[in-house]
Amino acid sequence: MKRDPASDSATFRQVARGLVALHQLNQEGKLDSDEAELVRDRLDAPTRTLSRIDYERSQWLSEDLFSVSEPSAEPPQKEMNPQAQPKLHEALEAQK
Repeated sequence: MKRDPASDSATFRQVARGLVALHQLNQEGKLDSDEAELVRDRLDAPTRTLSRIDYERSQWLSEDLFSVSEPSAEPPQKEMNPQAQPKLHEALEAQK
């Protein structure tokens, strides 16, 4: 796979590190802290200098970081009720 030189920019790496730091602060419940504000302030200038492609990548990274750490909206799966097992087999056989 050919490597994209746009993602090798030092500025993109700096922004990515800042986004990861913000994500970690968010996980710790410190997104409104002075530390988080400092990280955001340090990201302002580099983010403005990113190419369009790297800017989009930084937005995707931010979205990905939050999506992988948010709790799933799906309820936890429960074990199958022993009385339901035969009914499931019947339904599957009927479907065939």
